Amino acid sequence: MLMCFKLICFVSSQAQLVVLSTQIAWSENVESALTTISGGGDMTPMQGVLSNVEATLNVLADTVLMEQPPLRRRKLEHLVRGIFKIKFIF
Repeated sequence: MLMCFKLICFVSSQAQLVVLSTQIAWSENVESALTTISGGGDMTPMQGVLSNVEATLNVLADTVLMEQPPLRRRKLEHLVRGIFKIKFIF
């Protein structure tokens, strides 16, 4: 818990915090999926993680296309780029 607090203190903006928390959630989901499939060849858990990433990208893409103040639009675009990079790991 203390480490998380120190990490948050180094994050300079709310947008960075959102990107960081998204990456942490993705890492935990992938770790859980890999633990589940470690004994067999069923890749269903990884497909679930990929589906979650794609659904998040779709929501964000729809949100960016709506009327947004310039600062919020840039933050959303930054988040989309971060998640888009995650998608290509698959």
